[in-house]
Amino acid sequence: MRFALSEIERFSLHYHEMLALAPSYVILEKPKQIFAMDKFDRITFDPQIMGGRACIRGMRVPVSVIMGQIAHGATKEEVLADYPDLEPGDIQQALEYAAWLVQEEIVMR
Repeated sequence: MRFALSEIERFSLHYHEMLALAPSYVILEKPKQIFAMDKFDRITFDPQIMGGRACIRGMRVPVSVIMGQIAHGATKEEVLADYPDLEPGDIQQALEYAAWLVQEEIVMR
């Protein structure tokens, strides 16, 4: 009997298929924008708040929670309604921060 593949198995299968199709090894690297954090003035990291996770302006509102709501279909207006202390600029910068985190550079070797 065959069971459905788990998310991890599907990812692994897809990953190995992509490697088989690649003409050479592909290495993903983070962008070399170490100092880009200076532009994220609304994103804070404090070990005393949420264990040092990326939060909005020192509040107990992690960027991951905002991104999770938006990923599941919430509008910016709905997020603002759920978190009255947030400002529209907080959500915009959380989106920009998340986009910055997932930037990748593909290096063919």
